[in-house]
Amino acid sequence: MSRNLIWLAVATVLTLLIAVACGDDATSAPASTNTPVATSTPASTNTPVATSTPLPTATPTATPEPTDTPVPPGPVVNRLKVILQTSNESNDPAVADEAIIQIFPMYEALLRMNPRSEYVPALAESWEASPDLTTWTFNLRKGVQFHKDQGEFTAKDVVHMFERNSRDVGVTVWVEFLRRNVIDRVTVEGDYKLSFTMPAAEINVDEVLSNKYQQLILSKDHFDAEGEDGIVNNPVGTGPYQFVEHAAGSYKLYEQVPWEHWRITPDFPEIQISYSDESATRLAALISGEAHMTHMPADLETTAEGSGMRVVFGTSPSLSLNLIFGGLFLEGSRGTRPAEHPDLPYSDVRHDDPRDLPWADIRVREALNRAINRPVLKDTLLRGNGELMYVTKFHPTLRGWNTRWESEFDDKYGYDPVRARELLKDLEDDLGQPIDWSNMLLPVFTKAELPQMGDIAEAVANMWQDVGVDIPIQQTEWGFMLENLYVGKMGGIAFTNADNKYEDPMQILIYYSSTFACCHLYENAEIDALVEQFVPETDLVKRGALMQDIGDIIYDEYAQVPLYWIFPTSVVNPAIIDEYESTLIFGLRDLEYIKAVKE
Repeated sequence: MSRNLIWLAVATVLTLLIAVACGDDATSAPASTNTPVATSTPASTNTPVATSTPLPTATPTATPEPTDTPVPPGPVVNRLKVILQTSNESNDPAVADEAIIQIFPMYEALLRMNPRSEYVPALAESWEASPDLTTWTFNLRKGVQFHKDQGEFTAKDVVHMFERNSRDVGVTVWVEFLRRNVIDRVTVEGDYKLSFTMPAAEINVDEVLSNKYQQLILSKDHFDAEGEDGIVNNPVGTGPYQFVEHAAGSYKLYEQVPWEHWRITPDFPEIQISYSDESATRLAALISGEAHMTHMPADLETTAEGSGMRVVFGTSPSLSLNLIFGGLFLEGSRGTRPAEHPDLPYSDVRHDDPRDLPWADIRVREALNRAINRPVLKDTLLRGNGELMYVTKFHPTLRGWNTRWESEFDDKYGYDPVRARELLKDLEDDLGQPIDWSNMLLPVFTKAELPQMGDIAEAVANMWQDVGVDIPIQQTEWGFMLENLYVGKMGGIAFTNADNKYEDPMQILIYYSSTFACCHLYENAEIDALVEQFVPETDLVKRGALMQDIGDIIYDEYAQVPLYWIFPTSVVNPAIIDEYESTLIFGLRDLEYIKAVKE
């Protein structure tokens, strides 16, 4: 029953109750208190009525002076100013990659990840999967309008998103994932319903098509009319904010849509997102009032707090910090590498001789793990923020967890520089020569999700030097890393990385499967065989067991260097921002839900 019908029913019941309580008098009540009414109406108008007392005259009631409806207090500032680090200012979700947060205010996806990491309806009101998990059907929200008079959102816009995001020219990890590994075809069943069909069972389509990643929806009509230029200079979406202007290298400006948005009316009428790669610059902007929120390394967070700012933690330890040995294309793996770059570093061919690629030998991988003093990293560069990671990309809340990894961790991975030197010496004795690190590389770069990541890389390099490992260091940018990562040119590269917690099975397909041609980081024939069983399996218990088997291999083979699961952080001005709740996955998101300090 609708709310209006409920109130009508309540009013009717109340009326009947009053009538019963008052008897007949209730039914003959005067229509207006301004009209005198005789209390003893005569039976006939020809019979005079004796009255010893004149009927009372009603006293007119004074009409109250009109008063203005109180206006609720507004925010102390109309424009929320955000400053962040980014490697990409594009307005196009298909190429924005991990700089996606800067365009979140104006775009939406079929599903939205809320601050509790749940996938809730957005442009799709509901969805369901077939029993075999190969077809997912989405019922779309009706009446949602694109910005700037670009018409109503319908199924054709979803198809347009899928086609653009799965192009070869896309630079995101999801190009390959959409095109070959998840979605085989899209079937439109009217303006407000469509289905995605997969070549095999897939349990995470809701995650893939959510705003957690790049599956944000643009207007097909707008694209047909203005093309790529329209996305660059006049982008439109369905979000609660619409695009106003973009000054390259400086800022993006958004304003609230001029109607009641279906999802949220933000507290701030405008949002300005500015850019700076320098943490000190972002700190200065925050303290001076030129910005109201940002992200910065842990040591500068202390400085910001001393200036009256507040550190806000994400709602879960969703940021994974680990170090990756790139180019471990082990014997028997069968990736689709182009094999055009044989020379280390940045090689896309297999190098299984430790004379060429030292960490092709498991003793080196164990030594490099044991050389790292994880508690020192946590206590200094992370300010105590972090849960120990036992297997890279595996978390106790995900399927496949094995308690053995935790109980054996100190014995297998614990800080032991003496043991690290012994392992390296053992390999050198077998080789009959010192280990050659000259063709290896440790790139040092930062990411918006963890600004101190470059400092962590340098700290790891120093710890490795303490056990005799002298890998050349190269200062670079995350954008440069992406160019090599997505084409598999990571041979000879060891690099720290911080990204979000992927659900099953993405952490396997992206990081450890040679059949998913994304990054070619660690490829193992045993894992490939398990993935073949794992992908079509729909029984969650069996999937968990297969995940655990894969995790056991990763753990026992020292495939990567697990470090910490971290609560992402942001720093806000408490005189402007009252409340901010977000997962902070990929950075400063959920800006439309920020509670402003009111006037």
